[in-house]
Parts: sequence; structure tokens; C-alpha cells
Amino acid sequence: MHPVGLVRFRIAFSQRSCTSSPTPSRVCAENLYAVHSIKYTNLESYLLGFSIWDEKNVCLSWDETVEWFSLLDIPMVPVLYNGLWDEQIIRSLHDEKADSLIHEGYVVRLADSFEYKNFKNSVAKYVRKNHVTSNVHWFYGSNNHEINELIK
Repeated sequence: MHPVGLVRFRIAFSQRSCTSSPTPSRVCAENLYAVHSIKYTNLESYLLGFSIWDEKNVCLSWDETVEWFSLLDIPMVPVLYNGLWDEQIIRSLHDEKADSLIHEGYVVRLADSFEYKNFKNSVAKYVRKNHVTSNVHWFYGSNNHEINELIK
């Protein structure tokens, strides 16, 4: 995570505005500055939030997560669908051939809060076929990282 992001979190938590949500102890976000396996050309930000956890190691509900990322002024990962689980709808949102060129996969999570011990039953991740195409993690490769692009 970029050091500026850490400063923003600390400032935001110390100047917490009125909210019914508990104060977060952990903010989880994807660092998309450098190309990982595909190049993004229309990112809202190089840091996209996806979950927030409280001091009891409970992932906040989706509504609370959205509220906190708004208060922190951190963009969130795009939402493809928000509703009751329906496998047919989920499958209709994904075209394996077309989508594998523009994103690496997607995550499904419960809208309710959940404890960390229930993570494996509360979150599922799908990544494209042959997702990893290198033996070297992008972070530890050369200093000449290819950079993703923000929305122009």
C-alpha cells in the first residue's frame, strides 16, 4: 500500500464523523499501481477498497463497508451485482472469453457482517483460467514496473 494511504486512514479514524458503524481496525484494499497480470486502462484509483474489519476481527456488513470507504474517500472495487444469491444471474454477468481480457476475476461475499473464523464460508473468489502467467511476483520483479492507467 502506498504510504499516503496509511496516513489517510490514520487521519480519518482520528477525525471520525458521526456513524453507527464501529471504528475500523483494518482496511483491506487492492494495490493496482503496477500491472499484475493484465493491464488496466480505466481505473478510478490505484487503490480500491473491498473490506473493513473491526477490533473484534469481524468484517463489517457491506452497507457499513460502503459507508466507511465513503468517509475515508477511498474508491471501492466495482460492484457487478448486489442482491440475493442467484447462480443464473451471477453466471450471466461473466463472459469468460471477453472478461478475461479486462479483469482478473471477481469476489462474492455475504452482505452481512461475519467473523474471520467464518471467512471461508462467507467469501468466494473466481479468477480467470491461467490467471498467473509468471514465476516472479510483480512486486519483486524489476523496478521498471508497467503502470496501470487511471480513467482519463
